[in-house]
Amino acid sequence: MLSSYDMSDFSASIRALRNVLGFTITDVAQETGISASTIKLLETGKAVPRFETLHVLSNFYKVDVFALFNQHQYERSVVYYFDQINTYMAKNEQNSFVKSINELLLHLNEDETLPIEHNDLIQLKLYIEGLILASKCINDSSPELELALNKYKAALSVKNHSFEFDSFKQYKFLSIEFNILFAAASLLGLKRQCELSNQILFHVVDYFDSFSNTSTHKLLKSKCYAIIAYNFHRMSKNEEARLYADIGINYCIQNDTSLYLPLLLGRKSIALFHIKDPTWNTYMRQAITLLEIQNRMELKGHYEKELERYEKLV
Repeated sequence: MLSSYDMSDFSASIRALRNVLGFTITDVAQETGISASTIKLLETGKAVPRFETLHVLSNFYKVDVFALFNQHQYERSVVYYFDQINTYMAKNEQNSFVKSINELLLHLNEDETLPIEHNDLIQLKLYIEGLILASKCINDSSPELELALNKYKAALSVKNHSFEFDSFKQYKFLSIEFNILFAAASLLGLKRQCELSNQILFHVVDYFDSFSNTSTHKLLKSKCYAIIAYNFHRMSKNEEARLYADIGINYCIQNDTSLYLPLLLGRKSIALFHIKDPTWNTYMRQAITLLEIQNRMELKGHYEKELERYEKLV
């Protein structure tokens, strides 16, 4: 069914393919006979390609565009659960997040007739199993941490054989794989592989900038900035921590998304403390006020203790 295709994802892939090969839309139109307007519609996800169009593009790009198109076919109930998981992960709603991933895993295991390509199904299951393990990680000594990373690596190896995190730039990724990369980078930071974590997160941010503008991806992007700033803090690179906290704060304000704004304000505050900026506690107090407005009282209490602790060190 055409409604089961992720046209935004497919459009991103064929746009990226054209750019990698060095063609302009005009070049493709002149060489294939497909109108420039049709190519634009396909590359913005506003049209479903006809059989003939896929055939012509496959011959011109020397790539099986039929297979590329079919990679973006999903069963509706899987899409429903996957969207829920992304949203709960972005919002840090842990209970709902765990419930959704368990429901999706059960759905995948019980229904063997789902119209999903075999490798897509394997990759999705590995990703979900990794998310379940990651949800049990308390700190960097949690045994689930390495197990979860291994699941993510296995998921990314399904279509990128012999995948290794430290050579991730050598590979090309589809939409779901950027979600896997994001999840893995979060754990790599927890594991104190902060530089690698940040390199992956910058790559994920670039993808969100280029190919996505959904509310969930805006939340995930602001979360990326928060993790990046924290990774720099872990590496004692406080100027960089302040810089990316500021970038994240500005992004949240410009995109009217406030969930990670307190965290970013807190990260900025601590970075300023370490570079001996006398205004440091202003931002921690702003974070505390915002958490109270958001009714996130447990986190507010934690920030109040952090403020008290740092003020004693002045």
